[in-house]
Amino acid sequence: MRLYSDIDRNLGHCRRYELKDISQKLRNAGFKIIGARYYNILGAWGWLVNGKLLRRKYISPSQTRLFNKFLMFALKLEDCLNTSFGMSILAIAEK
Repeated sequence: MRLYSDIDRNLGHCRRYELKDISQKLRNAGFKIIGARYYNILGAWGWLVNGKLLRRKYISPSQTRLFNKFLMFALKLEDCLNTSFGMSILAIAEK
């Protein structure tokens, strides 16, 4: 699912990668992937709703504060899940 939106553009982001894309780029650069996964499901839902569905250009300060209150709990919960969706990608690779 593509999360890239006007919010990203306004923050100076150029792109968002899909897991398969970043994995392929790492392999093409000669890396062996040890592990790769999505994380930050909570942020992804906020980005999806605000950026794609509501077509907002910015995240409000109140939404950011709310997100920050739940972030650590959500990330700990994600450690127990195998997710196919998230705002960010964590990839571990070796050359």
